[in-house]
Amino acid sequence: MSNAQMMNVFIIAAAFIITYALYIYSNYKTAGQLLRLIYHGIFAFSVLLFVFMFFRAVEPKDWDYTCFYLIGKVAQSGLNIYNPDHYYVVLADANIPIELGAGFKTEFLVTGSLYPPPTTFLFLPLGYMTYMQGLYFFYGLILLAFIGCIYQVKKIFFQNTDFKGWELVAILLMLTGTFYSVINYAQTLIFLLFFFLLIYGNKEKPMAGVYLAISIFIKPFAVVFFFYFLIKKKWSVIASFIASTAVLLILSLVVFGYQPFYEYIFNNPSHRVPDVVFNEVTNQSLLAILTRVLNNAPVTRIVYYLLSFVMVLISGIMILRLNKDKKYDLIFPLLLSVGLLIYPNTLYHYAVVHILSFLIICKYIQNTRLLYAFTFCFFISLWGRIFYVNLFLFAVMALLAFEERIKPAILTNRLLKPLAS
Repeated sequence: MSNAQMMNVFIIAAAFIITYALYIYSNYKTAGQLLRLIYHGIFAFSVLLFVFMFFRAVEPKDWDYTCFYLIGKVAQSGLNIYNPDHYYVVLADANIPIELGAGFKTEFLVTGSLYPPPTTFLFLPLGYMTYMQGLYFFYGLILLAFIGCIYQVKKIFFQNTDFKGWELVAILLMLTGTFYSVINYAQTLIFLLFFFLLIYGNKEKPMAGVYLAISIFIKPFAVVFFFYFLIKKKWSVIASFIASTAVLLILSLVVFGYQPFYEYIFNNPSHRVPDVVFNEVTNQSLLAILTRVLNNAPVTRIVYYLLSFVMVLISGIMILRLNKDKKYDLIFPLLLSVGLLIYPNTLYHYAVVHILSFLIICKYIQNTRLLYAFTFCFFISLWGRIFYVNLFLFAVMALLAFEERIKPAILTNRLLKPLAS
């Protein structure tokens, strides 16, 4: 069985296990001793699996750690992170203990860093370390971020629960299959989820603007959350965001000079990304899906822009409806699902950030049977990769946005009436 097939089996099994764990958690007071033992057993299994998979992942690899390490080396050497030639300069003395693959050479080494200049601060410490020292350091940061995510989820969504709440949070995160892709490739998505949780948990405070600025420099698609604060007229958050962004940009100019900014603005490395990237299954953006379905036809970009416009228009109507019904928090998963569909570089493991979407939506589902159904559907949708997760969540957002119009139709249908009770 290939790794991809094993991951699919794991995702399907995890959907059943997580849903069953949620069922036991919801009925814990009336559950028998056997069900309680099963619940604790699922928690213990989740922890053991995470520990095994985490330490198994800590090894030299092409993607993505080696990219980050070389960016750090180039920046530490005072060279230009957007000049591909400078990567060959540091590569000669980097002592990387693996043979770099052909894909790495034809994709990363012809583009250089795709991140904006302030993101380099995240990778700069790696430049002062050996390859293996940096690897252990970076995985240490990933582990801290993962623990931070568990803490934030418990604090925000399970605030008044005891140890059972901690167990459920650990089960939810540790059995999310795409987390292991993030960990295996030493990706930055775990940091992004951590800051997304901080943004949501502090959405009424100016600090949310600081977290938003950091998030955007980790992954640019995080800018979608700016529109939430704009829609809600959170001027203190917006001011904090602008000030934080300015500080990060000024620090970057002082430390790295003006040349990286000039290159990023006038010779952006994204223009050097080979077309093959959009033909790879790992790219799950709307543009990549259309590229593969239409076989790189000349109309691909036109169709992409047209569909993106339609989705933004529909999203605007849904936001107006959510605002009217005071379902403000649902704007977060709506913006995130639309943003990840439109963002051209959405990769399949980006689905981990939708843990926030899942938890927010769960707050609005009152019927327990519907909650179990949604939980199972969400985690099973990970089987189809993030493109389908985004479509699924977008559809759920539409149902919740127009719930008051849909509910009468459900109540008049005898087959569905029990679900509406």
